Amino acid sequence: GLIIIELYQSKKELLAEQGFKLSYQLPEAALPQIWGDSVLLLECLERLLLVGTRNCLDGDKEVLLLANGNSEEVSLGISFGCNIDGAVLDQVKRVLVSENDMPELYSMPDYAPGMAIVSGYIKLHNGRIQITHQPGQYCNFTISLPVYQPQPSQ
Repeated sequence: GLIIIELYQSKKELLAEQGFKLSYQLPEAALPQIWGDSVLLLECLERLLLVGTRNCLDGDKEVLLLANGNSEEVSLGISFGCNIDGAVLDQVKRVLVSENDMPELYSMPDYAPGMAIVSGYIKLHNGRIQITHQPGQYCNFTISLPVYQPQPSQ
């Protein structure tokens, strides 16, 4: 959950200047530890936040950062109350689910290489990303990563 607070604190003022209201929601209980580089995970969340705020067409400019988890995985989410360009989301999904290096990536919009970084991080950590979108109403990005399982000492 600390990464959500860090993202909130680092982006709150910048997004307010752009007309967005940023807030966050965390569970009362501490979340389990995940395996991974927190700096890179923060960068992945920042890239998803950037795609959403840059491509918000209309609607509610509220952005909610969320974290929750269980004994198997921790999910970190960004929920946009605005309508995000469907063509942009299609390209983002295409990059995030790609199984190769996609040579055409560099002919895509400027956020595509950033999404390739997000995809690589998630795959490296055996995680997954989900994008849910209701045109004209909302868009959610959720990164789910497995909980850290210490290896038994030998």
